[in-house]
Amino acid sequence: MSEFVILQTLSMKGSATASLLAQVTGAPPPELAAVISRSVIANSVVIDDDQIRLTATGRDKLQEMLASERAAIDLVALKTLYSTFRLQNARLKQTITDWQLSGGVTSNDYSGRGHDEVVLEDLTLVDADVASLMTQIAALVPRLERYSDRLACAHRKLAAGDYRYIANAGVDSYHQIWFELHQELIDLLGQSRQAEEQDHGNRDGWLLPDSLNRDR
Repeated sequence: MSEFVILQTLSMKGSATASLLAQVTGAPPPELAAVISRSVIANSVVIDDDQIRLTATGRDKLQEMLASERAAIDLVALKTLYSTFRLQNARLKQTITDWQLSGGVTSNDYSGRGHDEVVLEDLTLVDADVASLMTQIAALVPRLERYSDRLACAHRKLAAGDYRYIANAGVDSYHQIWFELHQELIDLLGQSRQAEEQDHGNRDGWLLPDSLNRDR
């Protein structure tokens, strides 16, 4: 487990516990603890109570790491894959909206099992196509392979009946993971979410997870 992965995860999350970092990164707790300890010594992160967050030094170091990663990536190929990603993004956006709203108007109270089952079937179809796309993205940016594991884990929990894992901000939900992945790709391609939304008539607007509903 590299410090790069930890710093970028904290950048995405704002702050996180060691337990959450272990869940998101898949790092064994002893290995994660060693990386965090080195990062604290290097003044890259600080720990307040149980929350770990980046320092200014850590943010500067992370930007250098991201620049080095970007320089080694075939950005033309990534941009082509991103075009496909955006199509899947539109599908997933509609699926999440259908889940959160009933009839497109009122909040879903999750009592309509038929409606909810149809939405989950739609998500399963999206997930199958996304899995193939993520294999290609991870071939260009190996660090992003972990997103495939996280999406698969969220989908398994949904299939088992834990519906928090579609869009709940309190867990590593499908929506939360996807939003972070989208931000990763936007950053790698040197774009911004705000500009992208303006260019595409806000077609990519989301009902945002609370932890990501902030200016970036």
